[in-house]
Amino acid sequence: MENAGDMSFREVGYTGFGGMYLGGWSAADNMQAFSLFRCPNCGKVDFYEPSR
Repeated sequence: MENAGDMSFREVGYTGFGGMYLGGWSAADNMQAFSLFRCPNCGKVDFYEPSR
């Protein structure tokens, strides 16, 4: 497994104009970060909590 870096993902909410209309803009602040590791042979990806 090799380190593929850290990525952040939105937890919940709506996007775009519909999100603004439905009050989803506040959900854009709810991000969860993960460290990604991938296997160069088979392409499997694992998610872990980032190092602190």
